[in-house]
Amino acid sequence: MLKYIQKNRLCIVMILSSVIYFLFVYSVSAVELYFGSTNSEQSINNKFAVGFFVDTKGESINAVEGKVVFNSDELELVDIIDGESIINFWLNKPEAICNSICEVSFGGVIPGGFVGDKGNIFLLVLRSTKLGEVSISSIDSRILLNNGEGTMADLIISPINFKILEKTDTSEFVYPYDIDPPESFLPTIAQEEDIFDGKFFLAFATQDKLSGMDHYEVAESSKEVSDYNKLKWKITDSPYILKNQSLTEYIYVKAVDKSGNARIQIIPPINKVIFYKKYTMYGILIVVSIILYTLQRVLWRIKR
Repeated sequence: MLKYIQKNRLCIVMILSSVIYFLFVYSVSAVELYFGSTNSEQSINNKFAVGFFVDTKGESINAVEGKVVFNSDELELVDIIDGESIINFWLNKPEAICNSICEVSFGGVIPGGFVGDKGNIFLLVLRSTKLGEVSISSIDSRILLNNGEGTMADLIISPINFKILEKTDTSEFVYPYDIDPPESFLPTIAQEEDIFDGKFFLAFATQDKLSGMDHYEVAESSKEVSDYNKLKWKITDSPYILKNQSLTEYIYVKAVDKSGNARIQIIPPINKVIFYKKYTMYGILIVVSIILYTLQRVLWRIKR
């Protein structure tokens, strides 16, 4: 009987050891999404920043998506800054829908992959509106490994908690000083039968490493201009359906960051031959007019 008990104890110990080992290995190797802030205590009505990061635990990742959630009765979303994000191309740029719960959905890819313990996805600027403890977490999140197979990474979500007090020594968040325009980019004209009924459209994207991107504007002009303020700008997103489908006009694309700095890229007319034909037609009309005028003068002199 004693041997039987000892044998069972040995089995239990081995099973527990295996479980502990598995949990330890899983927690070490699983990619982690976590939050960071300079202080876990904030004053009521104070504006503060919360970073949203990824620790790849030595793995290379190339895609991230999900939602960041918090109670909108406790925290007010002021801004989302993605200027220093590891995400190069946003498929779903961070965007918030706030009812009783505020959900910030996001999704993007990282060509070439990323490996590191503090990969900045984006920064939330929040204002505390209610005393007590508040929490921020992530749901419906997925991360893909950069292994050419689209393997989904094991994932750990680490929420962050704050205490909102009447008064603390915590200073309010200040936006970074930014006088640089967004990065240079190359707008592209494209056409697909299954997109926009086969119409020509414009695709564009860039980044701003400090204050982050605010918006884009597009203008189309029959003439090349040096004073961009004279253009009729339209705030828009990519992709943008071109008004001039014959591609005979200059296309101007303006990228504006959250500090108001702007970069403008220009696409010259693609079908310049159309202009030549138009000028040729004008030339023909002028020549014909001159000939008709000359004939009229001659006929007038003959009649005299």
